[in-house]
Amino acid sequence: MNRADRVIAEMERGFNCAEGMVHGFREALGIPLEATRLATPFGGGLCRTGQICGLVSGASMVLGWALGRSTPDDQAAKDATVAAVRELIRRADVLRGGVSCACILGVDLQQEEGRAQAEDEDLYRERCRPTAREAVSIVEELLSDAGVLP
Repeated sequence: MNRADRVIAEMERGFNCAEGMVHGFREALGIPLEATRLATPFGGGLCRTGQICGLVSGASMVLGWALGRSTPDDQAAKDATVAAVRELIRRADVLRGGVSCACILGVDLQQEEGRAQAEDEDLYRERCRPTAREAVSIVEELLSDAGVLP
């Protein structure tokens, strides 16, 4: 199973999009299972507010894990992480016409009607699956360019 399929499988299993993204890269990057908890609030565009897509947030967390710093004086790691996440956002914006969950889904997840519409029209499958595949592909490319993934 490739990483995109794993992310989608985790979402179908019940994890939100951000959690699914973290799970998709756990083994390759040595991310502890417990780290998934950090992604929990980011589903639905930050607690269903429709803000930045949870896949983008989860992908940012993965990039942070792989490239980020653990000491305040590691400016090179900070710069590399910021550059990678900005590139992720730029590409996702081009591919999806925006990086907000509301933009990608086309509904307001803060409203019960919007959540119902997303379920009724199977928008999570129709729009989030392709977004997950694109986000995984972007992260894999960025991490490969950085020498983190083969």
